[in-house]
Amino acid sequence: MTAAFTREQAGATADAIRDGQGDLATKADLAALEARIDIRIAGFETRMVKFGFGLALGNAALIVGLLRLFGGAGQ
Repeated sequence: MTAAFTREQAGATADAIRDGQGDLATKADLAALEARIDIRIAGFETRMVKFGFGLALGNAALIVGLLRLFGGAGQ
């Protein structure tokens, strides 16, 4: 039993491979994408730290304000 392609099947397979090769990513493409993702993640991390610091500062100000408004403990 032989597993051979017909001439039409071979031609269609060759065409499909040739057409799809433009969509393949190279190692350089993947490395460039990884670098871009790393930069975006670093920017996101920076924004999250700033947000967390601002949130903590806002909470502290709210607590101080509430303590002053209601006289604080022991007064």
